[in-house]
Amino acid sequence: MWHSVRAAPALSVCCALAGCSGVQSAFDPRGPHAEQTATIGWVLIAGATVIFVAVMALAAYAIAARTGKGWLARREFIIGAGVVFPLVTLSALLVYTFMATAAMAGRDHSNPLRIEVTGEQWWWRVHYLDADDRVEFATANEIHLPVGRPIELRLRSADVLHSFWLPQLAGKLDMIPGRVNVLRLQADQAGVMRGQCAEYCGGPHALMALYAVA
Repeated sequence: MWHSVRAAPALSVCCALAGCSGVQSAFDPRGPHAEQTATIGWVLIAGATVIFVAVMALAAYAIAARTGKGWLARREFIIGAGVVFPLVTLSALLVYTFMATAAMAGRDHSNPLRIEVTGEQWWWRVHYLDADDRVEFATANEIHLPVGRPIELRLRSADVLHSFWLPQLAGKLDMIPGRVNVLRLQADQAGVMRGQCAEYCGGPHALMALYAVA
């Protein structure tokens, strides 16, 4: 019985790790934009883990210690641990996130392949554009991307709100009727990646998948 209890945390961790890979995981990046997003995510997770462990250790000490814990109630400790530490930590993470995002926005996106993706209930219309923005080829629910070349996706909606999400290559971007949003990405590895509409758009929303082939 005791061995089963001790094994439970390890099994829980294994179950959590199972969600960190696969064809639709932000922690399995295939391009520079997704790599930056994953790095930011891991930094935030690491920071949250350190803070969680520290808080749990203090809580355990406050509960278990019989003497010598009066310092936990001192004004200096409360201000330092309850105000200064969170303020400094969150400010540092905010600055880091802004700097990382700005660095990615400053990447060279010259000579991109332009693709127009239109979200419709409940499928994706895909147009490949030439240098003059004329449609060269049309397809649906699948995008073919050359490895190593910058891609410019022009996202539209033909009916309701949709959200384009291809986590192994980039973050989410909403698709709004009457508006064109631009998403830049790049595939650095060959393979098949799964995307999904991330904004509820009606009945079969869960079936509105998209595949990118690099």
